[in-house]
Formats: sequence, C-alpha cells, structure tokens
Amino acid sequence: MEKQHAMMLMLLFITVLVRVDGYAQGPPTSTCLTQFPKHKNTERQTGTPPFRIQVDPQTYEPTQTISVNLEALANVNNQFKGVLVSAHRKTGNTEEILGSFTKVPIEKIKTLDCLGGRKNVAIHSNGNPEDAVALEWASPYNYGDIEFRATFVENFTRFWTGLSADLKAENNNGLQLPDYTLPTTSNIFTSIQWSDCGKTRGCFFHPESCTGENCDVAMTYMKNTEGSYTFELMAKTEGYVAVAFSKDKKMGEDEAALCTADGSRVTIQHGYNPGHYVDRQYTKGFSNIQIRQADGKILCRFTRPKFTSMLMGRKWFNLTEPWYLQMAWGYTFIGTDVISKHTEAPIITDEMVKLSEFKIHRPTISPSAHVTTSLPLFISVFVFSLCI
Repeated sequence: MEKQHAMMLMLLFITVLVRVDGYAQGPPTSTCLTQFPKHKNTERQTGTPPFRIQVDPQTYEPTQTISVNLEALANVNNQFKGVLVSAHRKTGNTEEILGSFTKVPIEKIKTLDCLGGRKNVAIHSNGNPEDAVALEWASPYNYGDIEFRATFVENFTRFWTGLSADLKAENNNGLQLPDYTLPTTSNIFTSIQWSDCGKTRGCFFHPESCTGENCDVAMTYMKNTEGSYTFELMAKTEGYVAVAFSKDKKMGEDEAALCTADGSRVTIQHGYNPGHYVDRQYTKGFSNIQIRQADGKILCRFTRPKFTSMLMGRKWFNLTEPWYLQMAWGYTFIGTDVISKHTEAPIITDEMVKLSEFKIHRPTISPSAHVTTSLPLFISVFVFSLCI
C-alpha cells in the first residue's frame, strides 16, 4: 500500500512539474501541422487576438530573405510566452511546409526540421514573455503565393491559433509544384453494407453483441482488385474516428488514419503513433474519401495503397501483412480538425487481421477493463500534451 501511495505521489509530482513549466522548451514535432497546443484540453481563444504576424517585403522571389515579425499589438499589455510559425501555399496543397528560417533570435526562438524539411518551423525555446521577435525566412523555389501561419501562447490557458500573413510571389516563373496532391473529401456518403460482413469484406464490431448499424464503433475492410484497400469506419461520436495498424496490442510504432467532422467541415488525416500520441503526417496516397456526420455518428470511407511510408521513408507499412486493428474515437477541439484525447480507451482486435480475408472480429477486451490497466498511458498522454 505504501508503495502504491509513493507511486501516486511521484506521478502527481511529475504532472505538477510539467504543468508549471509545460512550454519551457517549446512544442514537439507532433504540432508541426496542427499548430495547436494541447494544454489539458484547453480550447483556443476565439476573440480578437492581441498579437499579429507581419512579413516584409510582402512579395518574394527565390532565395530572397523575408523578415517575419511576431509581435503584440501596440495598444495592449499582452506578452507571449510561446509561438509557432510556418509557411504554406495559399492555395492547392496548403498542407506542405515550405522554405526555411535562416535566422532566429536564439535567446527565444529555435527551429524544427518537420516532415523532411530543414528548419522549416520556428518555435519558442523557453517560456520567457516577449513583446516581439523578428525572424528571417527564405526559399530556394517559387512556390507561388504563400501564407505564414502562427500560433501565440500567452499563458497555459490562453492561446490563439490561425493568425496569418500573406506573401505574394513576384511572378509565376518556374513554379515549384507540390510533392503530392491533397486528397479531396466528399460529405456525400453512400450507405455501408453491413450485411456483407463475412462475405465480401472483413469487419470489426464493438460491443460484442452488435452487428454493424447498431454498434457503438465498427469498421469494414476490403482488398480491391488492383491491390489497394478500402476501409469504412463508424462511431457514435461527434469529433473523430480513427483506425491504427499495429504489430502488437499496445500503442506505439503504429500507422493511423483519422476522419474528423466538425459540422460541414470534414477531413482525412494520416498519422504515426511513436508512443501514446499521434504525430500527424502529410496525407499522401488517400483516395475515394467520403466522410459524413449525422444522427450523432461519424461515417468515413477511404482507400489507400497497400504500401505507405512514414517518417520520410524511414518506416514502411505493408497491408498485405497481418496487423492488429485498433480503433479510437472522441472529440475535436471546437472549430478545428485537431483531435482531443479519446474519452474511452481504444478497442483492439482479438487477433492479428489479414485484410484480404472476410472475417468478423471482436475486441480483445472491453474498453472499461482496458481503462483500468491504462493509467501509464493516460499519464504519458497528459504529460506529453503539455509541451507547448
């Protein structure tokens, strides 16, 4: 009993320590695309931000140095402790992170190498309050019109996302095309044929007694003739539903596909789980995407190739191999496609799944039983999420 008490005190100490100094060293690479601080599920501020981002000059050519200024407004007394900024195309592939920050004030700012780029995201390196910081950015290519996006953190519970500044291309000569095309998503959804489970497609149901439409969470999978795979997901939730492909029954070193819905806004996301969190990746290779939110459910359908690479080719996932399937569901932060921590523990298939077979699978254990054994998982999610 004394041992358990000591362990709980230790975990509480770690939690309090991180809570006090959560953003001291800057956000992790998992925020490269989301640009969203997950401060104990705190929502972003929606009022007029007391900060701004400006660029000078407001047009560019390849190799030209651009000044990027992050500052508090002149008529306010606010200061920012945390910041994250990156450059993206204004239209087309608006996901890819562009260019590099060539000069930053090292007493406050450092850079990250995100998703194959070099120094392409600038973040704070400590929690000291600032009125303004000046950065320099450049690109060897003409990407067309660019948008700089910034997040400002005033304190642990007050932050603003989605601040932006436009940088126009001087001309359209020699435009650098995107490395990939963003997949299009439709909110027109054709019904899932649950009656075909075990006949023309494999399925995964929860709870144990359900058969598809009446499930809380369910999915189907099917191998297509050209070798790709189509997945259909359903969950009784209003934020997101996700599936992960794992070689064991734990979270870690898994590939994930996530579908989010926030009113009329729907998205498909690609992720890598290095531990107990999702490191969002570029959405390459997805097609035939349909996502719909209705009657308290999210419905999602997508196709992906049998081979996908993660971490810029350092990790490969081959769907012709057997995998444990894990499903998670929960909420997104209000007005965003950023997933919050799942409210129930993920469900996991009772055995490894061959996606070319038409079997019906059930969870290995009930979510309530899993939650009881998942205190370390919760603690690591909580501690990690306070990094910005």
